[in-house]
Amino acid sequence: MIGRSHYHGSRAVAVLAGVLALGLSSVALAERPHADVGAGALDISKLLPAPPRTGSELEADDRRVFRETRALVGTPRWNDAIADTDETTPSLLLKFSSAAGRDLTGTKFPHVQAVPEHAAETGAETNDRAKQVFKRLCQGKCTGC
Repeated sequence: MIGRSHYHGSRAVAVLAGVLALGLSSVALAERPHADVGAGALDISKLLPAPPRTGSELEADDRRVFRETRALVGTPRWNDAIADTDETTPSLLLKFSSAAGRDLTGTKFPHVQAVPEHAAETGAETNDRAKQVFKRLCQGKCTGC
């Protein structure tokens, strides 16, 4: 069984792929790469489900999946997962070049390069707000996992 954390990661990749696809078709973004919808316009905590309640069946499943994935430490799949956490613009563009069927890493598509750069600037604030709402401890640091 694939854990929810994998599902959320896949959903994030799908969302980012959609954003990049929009960037490919948007010449206006090249002219205004820092267009903003306004500070605080997106409250991601309203889109994400709350974490499982302590002692719930969902929490037990979450912890089970976490423990099972520790068996992957040091394997090629584990190393791939670690590499996937690189969210720098060059890394993201390299990953999406294959899906787009063209090299997005050069300077040919400045409007595409602007998308992850702008997302990085505004995304941290959005994510931090959601983390404050849910105040969930990282599973990697909890005891009894």
